[in-house]
Amino acid sequence: MQNLTIAILSILLLSCAEDTSYPKSKDYDLSLSLYRAKKYEEAKEIVTHILATASSNRSELAHANLLLAYVNYKQDSLEQAYHNCKTANSYFLVLKDDFYSSKSYHRLGQIFYDLGSYTKALGYFELALSISKASNNQKQLINDLHAAGKSNKRLGHFEMALRNFFEARAMAQQIQDLNKFLNIQLEIGIVQRMADNHQLAIDHCWQVMNSATGTPYENLFKGKAYNNLGYAYFELGDYQKAEQYLTQSLNYTDRGDTFVAATYNNLGSVYNKLGNHTKASACFQKSVELNQHKVDMEELIFTFNSIRSLPEVKSNNDSLIYYMDLFAAIAAPIIASKESLETKDLRYRLEGLELAENEKASRETIPLWVLVCTIAVLLLSVLFLYFRVRFQLNRRSSDMRKFDEYMKIKQKENAEWMKKIKKDQDMLLS
Repeated sequence: MQNLTIAILSILLLSCAEDTSYPKSKDYDLSLSLYRAKKYEEAKEIVTHILATASSNRSELAHANLLLAYVNYKQDSLEQAYHNCKTANSYFLVLKDDFYSSKSYHRLGQIFYDLGSYTKALGYFELALSISKASNNQKQLINDLHAAGKSNKRLGHFEMALRNFFEARAMAQQIQDLNKFLNIQLEIGIVQRMADNHQLAIDHCWQVMNSATGTPYENLFKGKAYNNLGYAYFELGDYQKAEQYLTQSLNYTDRGDTFVAATYNNLGSVYNKLGNHTKASACFQKSVELNQHKVDMEELIFTFNSIRSLPEVKSNNDSLIYYMDLFAAIAAPIIASKESLETKDLRYRLEGLELAENEKASRETIPLWVLVCTIAVLLLSVLFLYFRVRFQLNRRSSDMRKFDEYMKIKQKENAEWMKKIKKDQDMLLS
């Protein structure tokens, strides 16, 4: 009887088993090649077709969704990228695929980072980091530490940011990845400058430039290093050197480099201090133009405050209102996406949608005899399920209370924000 039971259970497990290997279909390989060639629209068309005609193979569905998330992210469709990432992640968790679970959590973190939601981004990066550490995936671990450090930097957690960066730098040096090493070295210099350790920041900038000389990354890293170097001297009050290094930064960059908007911002601030308001205004205008392609909320706010400080804008209410409307129009889509995704992410946690997706992914057609065996096993699990349901109900009740508290805080913040806007408008009108 015991042998018969073991045999039945073995057959049940085999019948429910599926291929969880990495997808190797020609369509998937083609879409991946197109993505790497930056032909995002063509890649999207093929991977969408894969999902529309996909079988019940969870691995194929997981990888296709993750690739589509990467494509949508590159096309700045952040809400769609978030949805694809969440779907992919639910499959990877079922498959116990740590490598790609970490990648999907990392991409979710990057989405929230780009939206300026740094606390939520850090939460996802730390999830990815915990998986990478457990699986000892060194390259992914460097990426996760680097990303966590950038989030901590934006949040003003400089000590934690440096800890992340130092650990990532040591690992990049160990595996001899010069690109990662220089990127992290740059970030350390930026954190040192933000923490008012200007001499350390300057030293790091020169170290990066010396290490980058003669490498394929020379222009990019020299451009970034000169930008940080120039702003360090600006903060020290040496405006001549600041102008010199920031101008040199622009000689090493092109319009595609994401930090160029920040360089124009910094250079505009230097000209403003030197009293050359015409050049300052031109630099700020250039920063606004570049920032519209890839909106960085912190840079946008910095630019707006800088433009507002210009004499011709301060003395002209029409100009100030024009710039307020312009910046509001640029910021509106990113603010709307941020609020939408933060709400969606909260609902995922509160309503257990991840569990629902996992259950949907695991649903299969089961033969009648297998169903009978399953029912027999389920009957033995009733007591366990009873306590499990009670636990989930108690937790749901606790989560809903947290959600109510969250909504009250948001309403209070919105009310205070509206009062502030009304006060600004009243001041402008008066």
